[in-house]
Amino acid sequence: MVLAISGLAWLTMDILHGGPIARFDHAVADWAWSTHIRRGNLPRKVAVYALTRPGDRMTVAGVILPFVCWLSWRHRSLQPLLRMAVAVSLLVGTVVGYKAVVGRTGPLVDRVLVGGQSFPSGHVATAVVGWGLVAWLAADFGLPVWFRRASVVAVYVAPVVTATGMLLLDYHWLADLVAGAALGTLLLRVVHAIFAGRLGDWGHAGLPGVARAGSDADAVLAGARVRG
Repeated sequence: MVLAISGLAWLTMDILHGGPIARFDHAVADWAWSTHIRRGNLPRKVAVYALTRPGDRMTVAGVILPFVCWLSWRHRSLQPLLRMAVAVSLLVGTVVGYKAVVGRTGPLVDRVLVGGQSFPSGHVATAVVGWGLVAWLAADFGLPVWFRRASVVAVYVAPVVTATGMLLLDYHWLADLVAGAALGTLLLRVVHAIFAGRLGDWGHAGLPGVARAGSDADAVLAGARVRG
């Protein structure tokens, strides 16, 4: 969590003051533009665009909401729904607020404090929080080993794939994507801390086979840290 906070703060200050990271962003964006993926042939653009879907809020919601509802029904517990509600609320509120404060525009013109919506990347933050939530719930509710392993893989793969797609399409600066990963990791840890106490028992107290929020999830959430 300390690494995520310090990294996010460092990136934010550098972007606001036009530091070396911001200048490196320009070089990376120039390279991405030179690949002609964003303005090239349609099939290639569609293929790269598909990489961004693991971080798209509608795509993630379409996968996670049925999973969470099924898990709540299977265990007769409101815990999965409650955790998702808190995670989504924090994610949306924080990302929207952060974007409004920094106000950075996307490539190709880099300006800050002008109402832009580029920093941090909401897609990458959504990928970290969304798939991290799935892995956390899978561990806490004792789902099959194969599913738990697959969900942990998704915690790593989804943000990286999403960031790659956004970068190649020149939709975001590189720093936006790294900041989105840091913010998502931080939010995931905050949600975990919220449910580490009594709130983690609410809604399923006494049900057999259901762990508390602070048990097996610790290892899963530790692995959810996306290193920039």
